Amino acid sequence: MATPASAHPHVWIDMRVTALMDDSRKLTALRINWTFDEFYTAFALDGMKKDTHGDYDPAALADLARVNLTDLAAYSYFTHIFAGKSELALAPPHDGKSSYKNGQLTLDFVLPLKTPQATPVSFRIYDPTYYIAIDYVKPDPVSIDYGGIKSDGLSPTQTQKCKIDISQKNPEKVFLSLPESYFTSAKAGNLGEAFAANATLVCAATGTGAE
Repeated sequence: MATPASAHPHVWIDMRVTALMDDSRKLTALRINWTFDEFYTAFALDGMKKDTHGDYDPAALADLARVNLTDLAAYSYFTHIFAGKSELALAPPHDGKSSYKNGQLTLDFVLPLKTPQATPVSFRIYDPTYYIAIDYVKPDPVSIDYGGIKSDGLSPTQTQKCKIDISQKNPEKVFLSLPESYFTSAKAGNLGEAFAANATLVCAATGTGAE
């Protein structure tokens, strides 16, 4: 997954994220789902053999997921998780899987924190070069998994335990707000941060009415 510097994206990803929580409402990991655009999909799957049913070989798709995650390690998997202003250490990803449906390639993986973290926690997921644009898909861009039970499987009272708010940015407005000097400065190497959505995860304190 190459990421040369660019002033505009060449690959587009639709993203969904699930926050995985432990029993004490600490964040343990993010389950990240990326669906790539059709053009990148065609490039990534070029030459991959299909079976007699026209499906891509599961072993080849598994190998593609492994290679992509290995390459992404140098970029912290495009993922930055913070407690306040302190960036949290990540553990290696697991459960990586590539799949193909309706002409698009999807990569799923779980990215753990080295140490579970109490909320509030914020996270941003972006390609620093902005060669790849990563945007939350609508509807239901984020969810919360409480020990194997997703938030959409809980009662309204239970789902008040934690919530995720996303602050999206308008790419056109961001471009217009950046001075020309920005694109020739050292900051240009981290251009994607200027466009990144910020997600904030907050959980109610144990013992409140949100139990």
